[in-house]
Amino acid sequence: MKLRLIGQANHTGIGTHFGGFVRALRLARPDLDVETTDPYDLASVQAAVLTSDDRDVNICWTAHSIPALRGRMIQWVPFETTRIPNYIAGPLRAADEVWTMTDWGAQVLQQNGFDQVTVMPQGVDPYAAAGPPRDDRVRFLMVAKYEQRKGILESLEAWAATLANDHRYCLTIKTHAIHSDQGYAQLIDEIKRLNIENYEVYWGVMGEADLIQLYQRCQVFLAPTYAEGWGRPIMEAAAIGLPIISTQWSAHGEWLTTIGDSVRWVDYDVVPVSDRDYELAYGHETDWGVWAQPRVDSLASQLSHAVMDLAELTERALANRSVILDRFSWTRVVDQTLLRLELI
Repeated sequence: MKLRLIGQANHTGIGTHFGGFVRALRLARPDLDVETTDPYDLASVQAAVLTSDDRDVNICWTAHSIPALRGRMIQWVPFETTRIPNYIAGPLRAADEVWTMTDWGAQVLQQNGFDQVTVMPQGVDPYAAAGPPRDDRVRFLMVAKYEQRKGILESLEAWAATLANDHRYCLTIKTHAIHSDQGYAQLIDEIKRLNIENYEVYWGVMGEADLIQLYQRCQVFLAPTYAEGWGRPIMEAAAIGLPIISTQWSAHGEWLTTIGDSVRWVDYDVVPVSDRDYELAYGHETDWGVWAQPRVDSLASQLSHAVMDLAELTERALANRSVILDRFSWTRVVDQTLLRLELI
């Protein structure tokens, strides 16, 4: 029997999950016959099909359908919307099992007609804790793609209303655009429109080591997201011991409750999904369901409260590192996966 892992290790959220799981599995169980298949590489897919066997177990992270691949097919999928888009729904219907990361995700799948769903979380690496500030400024960090869903524009408005141009504080944004070449110019134009001076922007893909150092140089993590399928950057920030400002909705809102005393919750309005990036990436579907639009006034209030309570929040966040690193370690995720597959 072969365990075939279908995905691509890269800088994206799902790519990072895939790479982390592959490394942890091979470390924990070198005795297993583990093969990786890149679904975006035709030669890799063809080789997998040719060598596949009815006894194989195939786990796919990317909702690809490979009809000629023999063996048991498991789709392990994240998603942010309350309606499952067609590009995901088709491969899920063809799968032998469907896994997702949280109870919220399982509930959404069940509401979309998928009755048998297994909850299997993702993991996080044991990063070192955040250190003391590199200067006298308190940095609020955002790590997110430049798209509507991530709440970057709401964050800028809330920052402008509270901490803008108070140089004791800095808004640090690490971002990049996938579907637009105009993202950087749009972001800088918005910052200038709001007359924000105390900011820094890191644009483009950043290597893992540099990204983790950026987390470690900051004091608060800002994530007023509309919705997440898991929330990798938020979990990385929690694993490093940063207090978090976020919405309590979708997948990330579920696991963040395990460290709720170091989280500041942002109020939101449930609104229909409308996002140009989704249209560009997935086609012009008319109904994506709903998600949580953060309220700027609530976000501004939580920024102010985080400043006032920073010492206490930081102490709690550092204590809560152990909760995240225990519950969501890659070792535990691998053990849960193999137990489900009856391989241990």
